[in-house]
Amino acid sequence: MLAKWKQYQDMDYIYLDCRGLKETEMITILEDAAEIMKPKSEQVFVLANVTGAVIAPEFMERFKALTAEVYKEKVARTAIVGVDGMKSVIIKTYNFIMGRDVHTFASEEEALAYLYSNR
Repeated sequence: MLAKWKQYQDMDYIYLDCRGLKETEMITILEDAAEIMKPKSEQVFVLANVTGAVIAPEFMERFKALTAEVYKEKVARTAIVGVDGMKSVIIKTYNFIMGRDVHTFASEEEALAYLYSNR
């Protein structure tokens, strides 16, 4: 699985290591994440590192579909690292269209601190 459970202090979260991935690999990791969170009765926290990853239209369509099917119900908070340039616009648009509140950070440490403080 490309998505995996990790722990920060006493908080469990799903980690998506998307660094340098291409669009098809990005879609696979989104689907992996959805599968591991589906059985959970409580909402989960997600940290994704997208440094150097390719985010293209097909990926965004699948991301929106999985948000409606799984993420909207199962994800409490999402923090993303590695957002620059056009990715920033894509995240802002996603937040607006899907009614989500995905936050971006410069480092995984900052992202984890945010998730931990909002549990």
